[in-house]
Amino acid sequence: MDLNTLNAISPVDGRYRKQCEELSAYFSEEALIRYRLEVEVEYFIALCELPLPELKKADASKFEQLKQIYVSFNTAYAQEIKSIEKITNHDVKAVEYFLKKSWMRRGLNQLRSLCTSVLPLRTLITLLSRWLLKMQLKKRICH
Repeated sequence: MDLNTLNAISPVDGRYRKQCEELSAYFSEEALIRYRLEVEVEYFIALCELPLPELKKADASKFEQLKQIYVSFNTAYAQEIKSIEKITNHDVKAVEYFLKKSWMRRGLNQLRSLCTSVLPLRTLITLLSRWLLKMQLKKRICH
């Protein structure tokens, strides 16, 4: 089904889509997935830097490669995650599985076993909501 003003969920993505189209970069499903990846990667790195005993094996020189997962994020990544979600029936697990695959693709197999969704779901949702709002406000105020 193509999105049009008659089948949109709300007037925001229906009749007012043109006026707020730029918000999709911050509040769309794709944006949510991208920021979820960013939060998970950055949180994982922060836990490694504490250091947690379980994460002592993590090589800090590989952290920049991990960050590339969300820096190079694109629609194809989002579609891959949505495909994984169809199998897992769980959006957070889909991101976790995508991260594991991404780490393998980048030759970070030693970190793969350490990858789990490290944030409890409620914490992740709270962080994401704040992060998305912060990013939008930052863009609006700074530009």
